[in-house]
Amino acid sequence: MRWSRNLIIGFLITCLILGVGIVVSLLNDKEPVTVTWDDVQENGAKVEAFVERMTINEKVGQLLMPAIRKVDNKPVTTMQPEIKKMIDDFTPGGIILFRENVESRQQVKLLNSKLQEQSKLPLMISIDQEGGLVTRLPYFPDLQGNMALGATGNNNLASKTGEILGEELRNLGIHIDFAPSVDMNINPLNPVIGIRSFGDDPKQVGEMGTAFMKGLNEAGVIAVAKHFPGHGGVDSDSHYVLPVHPKSLEELRNSELKPFQTMINEGVQGIMTAHITFPEIETTQLDSQKDGLPVHLPATLSPRMINDILRDEMNYKGLVFTDAMNMKAISEHFGSGEAAVRAILAGADVIVMPDQLKVAYDALLEAVKSERITEERLNESVVRILKAKQQFVSVETEDGQKSTTIEKAIQLEKTVAEQSVTLLKNEQVLPLEEDFEGSIAIISSSKKLLDSMKNALWEHHYQFELIHIDSFKNQNGELVEEQTRKLKRSNLTIFVTDSATIVGDSKNAWELISLKKAMNDSQQTILVMARNPYDLTVLPEIDAAIAQYSAATASFQVTADVIFGKQEALGTLPVKLPWDE
Repeated sequence: MRWSRNLIIGFLITCLILGVGIVVSLLNDKEPVTVTWDDVQENGAKVEAFVERMTINEKVGQLLMPAIRKVDNKPVTTMQPEIKKMIDDFTPGGIILFRENVESRQQVKLLNSKLQEQSKLPLMISIDQEGGLVTRLPYFPDLQGNMALGATGNNNLASKTGEILGEELRNLGIHIDFAPSVDMNINPLNPVIGIRSFGDDPKQVGEMGTAFMKGLNEAGVIAVAKHFPGHGGVDSDSHYVLPVHPKSLEELRNSELKPFQTMINEGVQGIMTAHITFPEIETTQLDSQKDGLPVHLPATLSPRMINDILRDEMNYKGLVFTDAMNMKAISEHFGSGEAAVRAILAGADVIVMPDQLKVAYDALLEAVKSERITEERLNESVVRILKAKQQFVSVETEDGQKSTTIEKAIQLEKTVAEQSVTLLKNEQVLPLEEDFEGSIAIISSSKKLLDSMKNALWEHHYQFELIHIDSFKNQNGELVEEQTRKLKRSNLTIFVTDSATIVGDSKNAWELISLKKAMNDSQQTILVMARNPYDLTVLPEIDAAIAQYSAATASFQVTADVIFGKQEALGTLPVKLPWDE
């Protein structure tokens, strides 16, 4: 009887202790230690509670977003054993897709589905689908891009662009669009931004970037503003070198930071950093692994830029993505492992495309174990990543409804073309008479653009001389005899350029010299800029100049209508030309 009484007393004491524990747990609002991702995703459990039960290895994996472009030098379009192993070994937080990964809508949907099946936690699938120059979906209309949108001055068109792109991406199982670019293109010699920019006015760039973001968000896709604190003021490309930006912080505050601040105020979910040094702002230097010479920390690795300015001063609470870490601006100077560690210490959350995935993973793991990166700091990023997944990442199967985004994109291209094509110069040449007689010469270094211009003009005219210049035939800047004869047979010459590389690029000096020679041999001249409008600055003697900011068929069609007076050029130049300064 005594033993029974003791058992009963012991049982009651145990219940009391458990009861007190439960009450304390409830009072402290703690989640049970067995919280699963399903609890987070479906039952409203706290992300922080889930993070507490993750291993250090799992947490480090969430910081990484590798690419899966090729295996054995072949494009990855289906799940491969090597990709399965990579997901199992490193538990990456996301995957970035490229054009190599996309053949068709159904194919990439299946690929994304298989990637999700392999991962313990949902993957954030991302892509660069800006529209215009930077697109990854070969079956989808490219659209005109940001500078064309800037030329329309219509924020609704920017929003519609984001929405249509977002609808297509969401349909494919893609959750993050690394867009929009809100770099202000303020340097005509910039080789990598150009028409990827909405323009050079911080107010317009910020408003259009915000409209684009809201369109993506409407479709359920994360927007990422890039490239903080601005890539449009340099004259080199961080894919190949480490650019240097001379501005002070005060100068940045008055210009390139403004679009980012506008988007932060409107709740942008992601910001991507730039691999650019700002010696006036971040004074820390390291010895380059390339040549041993001192180099300043680029923004991607700079605590001053990310923690102090972006996070604290600008009050940004969202995800910070690095630009691709395999770009030479990072990989040549800092190495894959050290660069990943420094980026996290600086305040970044996601290491995009580490140059060597295992090296970056091991370096981050060691940095946490040695407490160079504290677990508290690690948890900050993991919580931000998982909260974004909680809100935006779902892996549901296709509902079977036919997508209409391609049709909507085609109509949008037409609308943007009609409102963006800009007449920059006209010395009483345009419009041409409807019954214009004689031959029209079209000259370009691009065969594709020659055909595009001719096809667009075909509705209005029928007699053309096509002149393709190239670095072999015209390497000395001289036209060959056949090209000269075509010019002399023509009553009008249309020059079609597709980049600003002829501005200040010695490698293409032959192109500029050849074009100027052709101008001298022509009766009347029209310049059609299918990309950057800065080409006018090196061909100022032209009789008429049209900027269309895009090589889209719709843009060429509108340009042809403008040339023959069937439509007015409605666009407004969204950047200053050097003589406007």
